[in-house]
Amino acid sequence: RPYLEMFGTPLADGAHETIFMVLVKEMLPSIFAAVLLSAILAAIMSTADSQLLVTASAVSEDMYKGAIKKDATEKTEEFGDSALKIMQIMLVNCRNI
Repeated sequence: RPYLEMFGTPLADGAHETIFMVLVKEMLPSIFAAVLLSAILAAIMSTADSQLLVTASAVSEDMYKGAIKKDATEKTEEFGDSALKIMQIMLVNCRNI
């Protein structure tokens, strides 16, 4: 079981992924800890956004334009991308309820 001896803080099983966050909270002043923890959140949000974009683009380009409507305009593809992103976000939110 990981243990931070200098702080007397035991970590729960499987908490090795949170070691950076625990150390930042324990070792740095609040303002610096907030900046570093928000950087982690920004990286997570950027990754999620990229995954949504890639999925919507792949479906729009490969499935819709490739199989359903071969002569789709760019405006139609953009609308489809936006609709797919909204549907993905709704699906994720419904799953977390």
